[in-house]
Amino acid sequence: MPRYQEMLGELVGYVEIAEGMIAATANEVLHRIMANAEINGGTADYSQILDVVPGVHPFQRFSGGAAMRQFFPYVNNLVADVIRRIASSGFVMTPTEGDLANPEIRDALESVLRGPDMEARQKVRLQKLAWDAVATEFGSRQLHYEIFFSGDPYVMRTMQYNTQERGRCEALVDRLLAENQD
Repeated sequence: MPRYQEMLGELVGYVEIAEGMIAATANEVLHRIMANAEINGGTADYSQILDVVPGVHPFQRFSGGAAMRQFFPYVNNLVADVIRRIASSGFVMTPTEGDLANPEIRDALESVLRGPDMEARQKVRLQKLAWDAVATEFGSRQLHYEIFFSGDPYVMRTMQYNTQERGRCEALVDRLLAENQD
C-alpha cells in the first residue's frame, strides 16, 4: 500500500541521514588527525583530535558529534511512531506461537495472517519484534534511554547552538541578505 511505502521510505531516509552523519563525522575526525599530524611533523597526537579545552564539552567543538547527539534521540522517537502507525491494531491482535500450533485454528490463522510475500508465522514474528521494540517494558526503557543517553536534550541543543557551525550558518544568511540588497 502506498501509505506504508511512504512510511517505510521515511525510515529508509532516516537511515541514510544517519549513515551520512556517521561518514561526515568520521571524515571530520580524519581531517583532524591529518591536521594534527602535520602540526606534529607527521606524528598524530590522538589526544587532541576532539580539541579538548578545559571547561568546554568536547562535542561543543566537534560538529559531527554534537549533531549526532541531537539527531539520534530525536529520530528514535520518530521511528518508534512510524512502527506504531504501521503495526496499528496488528499489535493488539497478534496471535501466540501456541495459537499458530493449535490444529483447530492454525489453517484459519495461516490464511488470514499471511502477507503477499510472507508466511503467517514470519509475519507474526515481525509483529512481535516490532512490539518488543516500541511497546514492551524493554522498548519503553530503550526509548527513554535514547532520549537521555546523550544528556539533557535542552543542554544538547544549546551545545549545538554554540558549535562553530552556527557561525558558518549565520555568515551564509548575512551573505544572502547582503546579495539581495541590490
